[in-house]
Amino acid sequence: MNRVINELSLWGPVLKVEPGSAALVIVRRHFDAADEVFEITVTTHPAERFTFSMQLNRSRD
Repeated sequence: MNRVINELSLWGPVLKVEPGSAALVIVRRHFDAADEVFEITVTTHPAERFTFSMQLNRSRD
């Protein structure tokens, strides 16, 4: 949780939110054919501007 707070402390003014506000932070790592990381992206979504939903289906297995 500290990471989210610290990130919004830096990016709060840019994202137009209060420093320390809640956010969803997504870190993606992209790998090449040799299984080497060639790109890392970090996406920050302030709490007031995203909706997260998930649907789980139970299998008989």
